[in-house]
Amino acid sequence: MTKSPDLTVRWMTPFMVVVALMLAAGGVLLALTVPGASAEALTMAQVLPVAAGVALIAVAVLLALVDLLYRYHTERMLRQALVIDMAGPDSDRVHEAVRRLRAYGWLTDGSLRGADLWRANLSEAALYDADLRGARLTEANCEGSDLREANLEGVSLRDAVLQGAELGGACLCRATLEFARLQDATLLNANLERADLRHARLDGADLSYARLAHTNLSEASLAGADLSNAQMQSAQVTDAQLQQASSLWSAILPDGRRYDGRFALIGDTELARLGGIDTVDHEAMRRWYAGDSAGA
Repeated sequence: MTKSPDLTVRWMTPFMVVVALMLAAGGVLLALTVPGASAEALTMAQVLPVAAGVALIAVAVLLALVDLLYRYHTERMLRQALVIDMAGPDSDRVHEAVRRLRAYGWLTDGSLRGADLWRANLSEAALYDADLRGARLTEANCEGSDLREANLEGVSLRDAVLQGAELGGACLCRATLEFARLQDATLLNANLERADLRHARLDGADLSYARLAHTNLSEASLAGADLSNAQMQSAQVTDAQLQQASSLWSAILPDGRRYDGRFALIGDTELARLGGIDTVDHEAMRRWYAGDSAGA
């Protein structure tokens, strides 16, 4: 159990006195080493200044040490209190805790790695750039939260609510997102390699440019999801699931091949039209899907 700062100071005070006396005695012995000096020849007037000087130096050093210990314990206790508030159900206290953790630099320096945030109410929380590697966010409410560029490697987000959350550029590799609700979430350029997204709800999510290599998407819902330019090499996902998506343009499929337009997705058709492609011209569309600039 962590000692309080007051207990630390009280414990250090007698220790300071003992060490100061020992160093003062050392000062006397030091005085005896002066050439020509002897115990009989030395007077109190000669010994006291040396002993007092050494004792004062010792006290100054020990006071600095106590101050450092006090600051360390105070900081650690404050950080623990803020994490507890962050894990609570009160939205206002959560947001204030997040604000203060960011102000102290603890949101991004790794202080929250492995934090237990089970069922935390983090809705609308500003967690961008946060380092939450290995944290437990099971059943957490992160609806609408800002997690852009956050490091969520290996986190547990099982059954978490992430509807409308901003996760662009976030690292979610090896994360557990089983049964997570990610409807309309933004995962643009997110790293989801080897993540567990079994039974996740990704309806309407933006997964464009996402890295999904070796990701488990078994039974995940992808209705209306944007998977354009996504990298899905060796991902566990079926054609039936991919047919639900809005766009797969320029995506790399689990077999390592570029998507060729086989599902005629509505989002792809709209994107082709915006690019000036004649969508009823099959050859033009084939070239467009193949990335042939001449297709335009």
